Amino acid sequence: MRTKAILYVLTALITTVAVALLLVTQQSTEPRTPKPMNLTTQDNKTILISKVKIHEERTKERRQVEEIAKKRPIACYYLMNIDLKKLKGRTFEVMIIEFEEGLGESGVEYLKHHCRLLLAYINFGYAEDWRDYWSKIRNATWIHEPTEYEGEYFIEYWRPEWHNIVIEKAVRAHELGFDGVLLDNVDACVVLKGRNQSWIQGLNLTQLMIDSIHSISSRLRKLCGRSFKIFVNIGSAVKLLGNEKFLNAIDGVLREEVWYTTSNNRTVTVPPEETEYVLKYLIHARNRGKVVIVADFVDSIERAREFMDRCWRLGFIPIPQPVWANDYSEPPPREWCDLDPS
Repeated sequence: MRTKAILYVLTALITTVAVALLLVTQQSTEPRTPKPMNLTTQDNKTILISKVKIHEERTKERRQVEEIAKKRPIACYYLMNIDLKKLKGRTFEVMIIEFEEGLGESGVEYLKHHCRLLLAYINFGYAEDWRDYWSKIRNATWIHEPTEYEGEYFIEYWRPEWHNIVIEKAVRAHELGFDGVLLDNVDACVVLKGRNQSWIQGLNLTQLMIDSIHSISSRLRKLCGRSFKIFVNIGSAVKLLGNEKFLNAIDGVLREEVWYTTSNNRTVTVPPEETEYVLKYLIHARNRGKVVIVADFVDSIERAREFMDRCWRLGFIPIPQPVWANDYSEPPPREWCDLDPS
C-alpha cells in the first residue's frame, strides 16, 4: 500500500510539472502584442522635424548632382612648364596651379579670367629642396629621409614650424589673388605608417594629420577670410573624409586615379573593389556639401568622355588628364573638353 501511495504521488507530481511546462511553452510561442508608445506632442514634432530635415538634405544632394550633370564642368591641374597661351580661349570650373612659377599678379589675373575658382598648389605632406624655404630648414631635426621622388623629403608635418611655412605660402597666394589652396599629399600619414621608422613610433599619424589640417584651416580662415577655400589632395587617406573634424576643415577634395591610372603611357583600369571603396568616401564628402574633383589618366577622347560622364553622374568635377602628361605638365586637351563644337 505504501509503495502504491508513493507511486501515486510521483505520478501526480510529474503530471503537474508537465502541464506547467506546456503552459510556459505556449505562452512563449504566442505573439505578444507590442505596447503602444506613449509619444507626446513634442516627440511627434521632433520626429516630424527630423524626417523633414532628412528629406531636405536628400533633395539638396540630388539637386547638386543634377546641377553638375547639367553644367558638365571640367577642372584643370597644371603644375609644370606652365604656358598661359595653352589656356587661351578656355574656361575651367576649377584650376589648380603651381603658383611659384613666377606668375605674378598679372599672370594670376589672366588665369582668373579662365576659371571660376583658382587654387594654389602647396605640398603639405612633404618638403621639397627646390622651394625657397629649404635653406632655412634643411638641417632641422624634423626633416627626415627622402621620398621616392627626387628632391622631396619626409617631414614631421605636425610641427608648428612647418605649419608656419605653409601658412606663409598660402597667405602669399591669397595676396596674389588666388581663391584658395590645394594642400597636396595629406596621405603622408598613411604612407609613413608602412615605413616603420623610429621617429614615428608611438605616434597617431592619422590624428596628427586631422589636427594639422584643422589648425591650418582655422588660421587661414582668420587671416584670409572664410571665402578663401581649403582643398586637399586626399590620395590613399580617403578614410579621413569620414572624420567630422577633418571634413569641417575643408571645402573640397581632389582624388586621383579613381577609375583609371597609367602604366607605360597607357590607361590601366583601377581594380573595381578599390574604386568602390574610394567612391564611398567621395560620395560622403559630396553629400556633406564638399566639392569633389577627380583626376584620372586617360589615353583617348573616347576614354576621356566616358570618364567625364561617370564623374558628372555622381556630381563630381572631372580632370581628364592625358597619360603623356601624368606629371601635369599640360592641361587636358582642348578637343577632349570641347563638348559642344561649333
